Amino acid sequence: MSFDGSQHPEMLGPLLIDDTVKDIPLFGEDKTPVETIVSQVLQPSPPETDPIIDLEAKDQPPQSFPEATTIAGKLADLRKRAELSGNLREVTSKNTGLTSNRQLHENLLTRSLCTAGFSKPAQSIVDHVMLLRSKEKYLFDYSANIDIVADDPWVKDMWLWVASMYFVYLSLILPRPG
Repeated sequence: MSFDGSQHPEMLGPLLIDDTVKDIPLFGEDKTPVETIVSQVLQPSPPETDPIIDLEAKDQPPQSFPEATTIAGKLADLRKRAELSGNLREVTSKNTGLTSNRQLHENLLTRSLCTAGFSKPAQSIVDHVMLLRSKEKYLFDYSANIDIVADDPWVKDMWLWVASMYFVYLSLILPRPG
């Protein structure tokens, strides 16, 4: 993650404080005043190293990752790679019966969330899907939205239904020739 210098104390404060006080006595005769520790840690300067690290992550994103031009393409590639590499943590329920459509959709959505080992650029895509889709103009344009959510067959199917209902609506309100 990268924050402005003024954002570090606000965003990473609890993590930095916890990391600082873990080996410092806070009670007893040798205690250190907590106020002093907190004021030193919360200085608005960025840390020298990234405090949030995935130890299983590879430094570089997958080779085909930069080739995808859309967020949907990148997400589909990441989900496929997570399955192939075996970095997918168990996300399915212990249900031995039939899997519902909702469970299938949730499994698809959690496929990229419940993985380990993504590089920083890849993890950034997973963490900011909604923001990145909005940058691709995901709004009320059904034809654009079908392409923007191409990685999610359920949402894509919903936008296809919206498009078909729009054409049904137009056929009802437009005068018929003849």
